[in-house]
Amino acid sequence: MPLKAEGSLAKAAEEKYGEQGLIAHVKEVAGSRGIGWVVVYADPDAKTLHTVFVNDHELGQLAGLPIILALDVWEHAFMVDYVPAEKKNYVDAFFANLNWSVVEKRFDATI
Repeated sequence: MPLKAEGSLAKAAEEKYGEQGLIAHVKEVAGSRGIGWVVVYADPDAKTLHTVFVNDHELGQLAGLPIILALDVWEHAFMVDYVPAEKKNYVDAFFANLNWSVVEKRFDATI
């Protein structure tokens, strides 16, 4: 299910990431680092999103903010279907199969 353009999450993503958009930003972060997680947090106080790369499983976590989306970019997440050089294909497949209504519900519940 695609991200609804008129939804509150899409509006927050456009305010934060501009024309680049949330998906392109997450893909950029995933491609710029090694192993770990790309995590999108909702910030209820600032009414915005924060995207961070979490090294290993803990370094870089934003304590106290709810996670609305987490992308596992450890090799074990995709090595059955893709070789490490094909991580981009894995990330593309992740977004092609993501149920955005769940992410939107998480965002709406925190903002």
